[in-house]
Amino acid sequence: MVSLLALVAAIGMICEKAKEGAVELPSDTPVKLMLLKELGSGRSRLEEEVPLVVTEDVKGPSGKVLIPAGSLAVARVVQVRREGALSAPVLDRPARLAIRLERTWSVDKQAVSLKASKDASESDILQLNRDNTQIPEERKEAVRRALEAPDNRGLIEGLVAVLQGKPVDTALLDPAKQKLLDSQAAELGLANCYELIKTRRLEQLGEVAGALQSGSLAQLMAGSNAAAATYLVAMRALKEVASLAGETLGYFGDRFKGRNIHAPIGLTIEAYVARPVWIRAPEEA
Repeated sequence: MVSLLALVAAIGMICEKAKEGAVELPSDTPVKLMLLKELGSGRSRLEEEVPLVVTEDVKGPSGKVLIPAGSLAVARVVQVRREGALSAPVLDRPARLAIRLERTWSVDKQAVSLKASKDASESDILQLNRDNTQIPEERKEAVRRALEAPDNRGLIEGLVAVLQGKPVDTALLDPAKQKLLDSQAAELGLANCYELIKTRRLEQLGEVAGALQSGSLAQLMAGSNAAAATYLVAMRALKEVASLAGETLGYFGDRFKGRNIHAPIGLTIEAYVARPVWIRAPEEA
């Protein structure tokens, strides 16, 4: 039973935090993440650090942004086992791949602990398997068709190169490429990339990718509302290209990987806040 003294102390702490302008981010609040590193049961290493990015603003009960889109998150590989030709059917040792979700960071730079399941109090282990890492068949077919056409392949390779931190290929700004991307945007899910190319802002994709690698993406998007909105298109385009890169690798990987588990770049993961945090959110401009 909670003592009266402890209850009074808890109420006092809540009042004090509220007076300081802090907002509570409750436990079990969903946090949408995107995987930024390819993982595989046949290639990843135990205790390997896994980078992710928050893809949507996480807001508190009052509507204030407490974890902005673009914030980095960290996980770690905690289980990995390759499946050989005989390991599953003969030795009963199927492929295994699991990561421990660790933390992301709030708008006031506090660490926010994450967990994999809303139902568990502290479950931060996410088992990756063939079901939750599977690329939908219709997406595989779209990627297959795109890769068979040399012009489409060049377009995909150019966009992925920007994601990898290489300078923007000026050929991507050619009107012919714009027309090609326009025709492929719907099927390959590249609407935001098309918007950047059409408005000649593709370099922003490179800026966002570079900021992501240096850990400064949240700062890049923390300017005025207008600047944040501009970079939000690039952030969405980054997600499109990351997903396409992962699906392209996954398409080839599915043909050669056997029964091992493959988690592609761009994989969407839903995490949850593990413990409540009091966050000082800046006032709206």
